Amino acid sequence: MLSGSSFLFLRKRTPLSFFKSIHNEDVDMAVYYADNSMPRRHFNGDFQDPSFLLGELPLATSLQVAYRDMETLFFQPCELQYLFQYLVQTPVDFRIVTLPQSSNTCLEKARLLGDWNPLAVIKAIYLQIGDTSDVIAVIVPETGYPLDKQKLKVELDLPDSIDLKKSQWLPEFMEYGTCSPFVRPEDLARSGGRLRHIIFDDMSLRAKAKDNPYDDFSVGLNHCVSLQMNYFDCFRVMQELLGTDVVVSLPVMDLVFKEKLIRKNGRLRIDYDFKSLDFNTANFLNHYHGNQELSVIRTHVNQVEALPFDIVDN
Repeated sequence: MLSGSSFLFLRKRTPLSFFKSIHNEDVDMAVYYADNSMPRRHFNGDFQDPSFLLGELPLATSLQVAYRDMETLFFQPCELQYLFQYLVQTPVDFRIVTLPQSSNTCLEKARLLGDWNPLAVIKAIYLQIGDTSDVIAVIVPETGYPLDKQKLKVELDLPDSIDLKKSQWLPEFMEYGTCSPFVRPEDLARSGGRLRHIIFDDMSLRAKAKDNPYDDFSVGLNHCVSLQMNYFDCFRVMQELLGTDVVVSLPVMDLVFKEKLIRKNGRLRIDYDFKSLDFNTANFLNHYHGNQELSVIRTHVNQVEALPFDIVDN
């Protein structure tokens, strides 16, 4: 049986002034945050944010919304009122972001957010365990590499004969392109659904627990809407709401690469081909080389720290 980690809430709510300065002038997006001091606007649920319309400016750079209005607009349509009601009672920073274009992948979302680091855009991978009805969700930052299913099977103590395959079943109010860890309790196996576990990556949790920036999660069925909070906070929130037997942390992101070394006439040639990245290595590479498409050949003179194996040490 899997068990959850004993992380604690350590982070503090971001000052209000931060929300008023986050707008990127090159990105048409609207940012909503809950403020119960605001009067009700009594949205009727069919509210159309102008930022959903391609080419239109957002409704507001940032908009303070009464609790009930935010719940009605963004949480009630996907039956996640329980999540919203818990969030507003905790010190967790969260916000809703709407974008003028839909996205189906984390890399598309990162570009729409103004060239965010893809490691701050979180993907949810729903996998069926063999021929059973059991499904697991793996919640990991986008590294650009596929999940190492063999590593996952080892962590889940599954035999090699069991396949982990893309699940054709998804929780209610979710579709491919909007998968997330935000499920209803009714979607869990213990309540008649099929979802057994929601698994977060242990290394990513420990790194992001020390960091304050937001991570981006899809929510509901609208491909233009995100719920943003820190990855670590999301883990703790969902663990509190659904239980440590369902929401767990495991080292599911692995560093796997091939090394090709040729020595001929005393000269060396070494090539590395990465097959999978863990969070720390992906973060190191993004920090030094960015996250855009590129092809670079560099000449280094007396720079030992530039050798590839220094990546692993860092």
